[in-house]
Amino acid sequence: SSSGISPWIFGLGVNFPIETAGKRRFRTEEARHRAEAAHLRVACDAWHIRTAVREAFLDLAEAQESAALEEAVAVACEALCAAMERQRAAGEFSRFDLTEAQVDLHRARLAVSDSQARRTVARARLAAAMGLPTLALEHIDFRFEAGLPDAPEASDARRTALTGRADVLAALKDYEASQSALQLAIAGQYPDLQIGPGYEFDQDDNKWSLGASLSLPVFHQNQGAISKALAQREASAAEVLALQSRIAGEVDQALAAVRAAEGRGAAAAALLAATAQRLTVIESLQKAGEVTMLDVLAARAEVAGAKRDEGTVRMERRRAFGKLEDALQRPAILPETLWSQKSTVTSN
Repeated sequence: SSSGISPWIFGLGVNFPIETAGKRRFRTEEARHRAEAAHLRVACDAWHIRTAVREAFLDLAEAQESAALEEAVAVACEALCAAMERQRAAGEFSRFDLTEAQVDLHRARLAVSDSQARRTVARARLAAAMGLPTLALEHIDFRFEAGLPDAPEASDARRTALTGRADVLAALKDYEASQSALQLAIAGQYPDLQIGPGYEFDQDDNKWSLGASLSLPVFHQNQGAISKALAQREASAAEVLALQSRIAGEVDQALAAVRAAEGRGAAAAALLAATAQRLTVIESLQKAGEVTMLDVLAARAEVAGAKRDEGTVRMERRRAFGKLEDALQRPAILPETLWSQKSTVTSN
């Protein structure tokens, strides 16, 4: 400019938003509740991993115990068949009776082979559940010595599950987040204030300004956002109720399975005690010469079979307590895992 006045005009403005009606607090609470729900869902995933490891470990323990019990039955059947063959050679037994005993022996051997195969598969499954290669468990001897507590009362079990499970707590956090979102939408009816100081250089003139603005929801009053947030809160509440109803059903089913297994366990224990008492009587009669050694061997085979049945029921009880664990998301089985390689190490 020939007059010496600067031709340049530039300006700078800054806006300072001031939220009203507690919007920032509601937004912060919503974010905090959703973060807590995410952490609780991580705990749910961790419990699922624990469930997979427990099931694989129970498979291995059952396969090992089953193999030992089936081996005892096979040994008893072998002794019985050998005695029957000697007496058949002397003409005291028919071929039919011996064939029936041999069939039982082959069944017992097949059961032993099946248990050994299940043990190999269970060891591989346990390694996979633990995130290890199968070779890492090849030289480790697992022994399962578990203490099973008494089944809890139904009311206590429901209260524990409905107030302590991670998925229930996560659903409640989702509901609290939806409540904060609704409060934020309601607070959106009130306008936010913006203060905007500014500076402008206008051809050698310095100009300062201070402005204030706000948005007025005159017509809609933020009703659309409020209706959406209200619907989301109702959906979150329905999800909580549905989850609690499903969990209550899981707890009832698990408790029923535990009590049924306890009843079967008592019956199996009574059968084992009766067969063991019968074996004692037969052994005393054999010493007195009233029965033959073949009767003693047959009684021993019956005791081995009763031990196998009692072991099967005991394994079913462990499984039932495992389902109760999942329903409560609380440890119910208290295993003392003794696994030895060169030395024995106790791990809880």
